[in-house]
Amino acid sequence: MKGLELYRDFFEECGKPLLMQAFPEESPLIAVASVGCGSDRLGADDECSRDHCWEPGFMLFSDRLSREALKDIESYLFEHLPWDYAGFARGDARGSVNGIRAWTIDEFFSMFTSFATPPAQDRQWLLIADEALYHVTNGEVFHDPTGDLTRRGKR
Repeated sequence: MKGLELYRDFFEECGKPLLMQAFPEESPLIAVASVGCGSDRLGADDECSRDHCWEPGFMLFSDRLSREALKDIESYLFEHLPWDYAGFARGDARGSVNGIRAWTIDEFFSMFTSFATPPAQDRQWLLIADEALYHVTNGEVFHDPTGDLTRRGKR
């Protein structure tokens, strides 16, 4: 099983129903994905790469909810999602690389590119390392009712 498959299935079977049940007003404002660093997000993972950061999880994104609201949702999901899924155990550390994590979209893009929003001037794009652009556009978006995360990744 590849990492993206594990993350997608875990969200679809466990995360999405819990998110919609526990946060019916907020869930239409949240995108869910697995993006960023790692061989798993590139589809290049194998059994050897499971020796670190290998666990069921997904990332939550929204710029329509406050950071505090996102962290509350992250905490709730962390506590209430199954600890084992498809033969793999979730880690017990909050905020682990492949665990349950919440970000504002601006925060995520700023972390990798140093720009919270796409640069306004062409020459500013040259300040962003190719690797950083790759990290913010790879992986997979599983759920994006507003389209905010998907649009940002395509810019």
